[in-house]
Amino acid sequence: MNISTVFVSKNVLFCIKMKEMRLICILLLFSYSCLAQNINYYYEDLYSGGTNPNYFSEEVIELIEALRESPIPLIDNSPEEISTVPTISLSDAEKILKYIEEHEIISYSTMCEYLNFTATQEILLTSCTTIRESKYQYYKPILKTRTRNMHYLSPIYGIEENKFTGSPLNLYNRVQFKKNNFSANFLTDKDTGEKNLADFMSANFAYSNDDWKIVIGDYRLDIGMGNILWRAMGMSKSSNTIASTIQIGKGIGEYKSSMDHHFFRGIASSHIFNINDDNQIKLSAWLSSTNRNATIDTNDFTASSIYNTGYYRTETEILKKESLNEKTVGGELRYDSDNSILGISSIYFYYYYPIESNSSSAFQGQEGTYLTAYYNHLFDKLTIFTEISKDVKNNIASKVAYQCYLDKFKIAGHFRYFPEEYRSPYGYNFGEFSYPANETGLYTGLFFKPTKFWEESIYIDLYKSNGPTYFIPEKSYGYDIFSESLFKLQ
Repeated sequence: MNISTVFVSKNVLFCIKMKEMRLICILLLFSYSCLAQNINYYYEDLYSGGTNPNYFSEEVIELIEALRESPIPLIDNSPEEISTVPTISLSDAEKILKYIEEHEIISYSTMCEYLNFTATQEILLTSCTTIRESKYQYYKPILKTRTRNMHYLSPIYGIEENKFTGSPLNLYNRVQFKKNNFSANFLTDKDTGEKNLADFMSANFAYSNDDWKIVIGDYRLDIGMGNILWRAMGMSKSSNTIASTIQIGKGIGEYKSSMDHHFFRGIASSHIFNINDDNQIKLSAWLSSTNRNATIDTNDFTASSIYNTGYYRTETEILKKESLNEKTVGGELRYDSDNSILGISSIYFYYYYPIESNSSSAFQGQEGTYLTAYYNHLFDKLTIFTEISKDVKNNIASKVAYQCYLDKFKIAGHFRYFPEEYRSPYGYNFGEFSYPANETGLYTGLFFKPTKFWEESIYIDLYKSNGPTYFIPEKSYGYDIFSESLFKLQ
């Protein structure tokens, strides 16, 4: 069995009376016993285990929590569905299915040891999947609500100096409903210093089955590897040195985050046409009209910047709220075979005011069309993925990645190239910066598991800017080197 230890440290004043000391010790022991109930998952370590604090974003954490309540079955399921589990790549999912097919008795620990999975992957598989015969067994009615609030007792400068228009209360509410093929989500959020109890609201209704999906309201788009469309955050450089190098977009999905950007508001739909058991075509389309936050120059009626912090505490911040209408229409055509994926996607943007921003993460101009094409192929021990894209100014960007799985050794690589003038406000970059612009980089990740007790993870990332950056008035260069050793006592 795994041995987990929790260390609790606290500065204690020597003047505390003995009775108070006893009470504190009792409370600490009680807290330890409560934490020990869930320490088998040690999600605190998982959520912050990466070198990047966004390794597990809010959206990923919510996905893990949802999968814990409705685990994905491993038997009679598709690799794409199993790869929904964070840190599990499409190649990993293929190997899981092959292992299950070849073995009569299946246990998570034995399977993960046989496939040389990391400790993190084993924990998430154990928590987010189940070994059941039918993939319909985990569908069940769910009505879940969550409320978080925080009220600061210490003085807040913005409120004390009457710079903020609202109260210190920080309030978050979410309601989720799911029954069979139907689901609904409703969310409100208020940050400290904001005036309204629902300064940000988000809602959507969705229906999905094996072949059809439709989302009305707020939705997200994950296409290819994210050159033009991705969720707010993706897996970044971290101790998960292999699986994160290839992240394959799932297409349309409900938006469930409290961040008021990187989502679309309207209607999105996809349909799968099955050619035979191993080949299918997926056709998706979407339409959106969303009011974005921006700074509007009323003299020449242009948007000088896009505002993505999500705070509306001062009169200046409130003026930026939903001041720029964005209309989009787009679609994706994707072909899936037994061992390959081929797709092409296009999206058209139109803004009420032209955007004249120097930011590398902002759209430039008033309208334009993005195009992207991607290809993924799975060999026996090798997976490759490439995507090439064009922005509205005809700048070309590309990514090429691979993952190679040997007996006790894994190696992965990721090359990305984004020209200095390339702009993709809803794209994602697996590199030094999360936005895809002004960067060339080459990443190499290694994973070695000589015994079931010992894991070694290493990555090296070389990168450079293709032009001056906001902080440095010339081209910049850099590299990251990371290593981690993990020993498990069983």
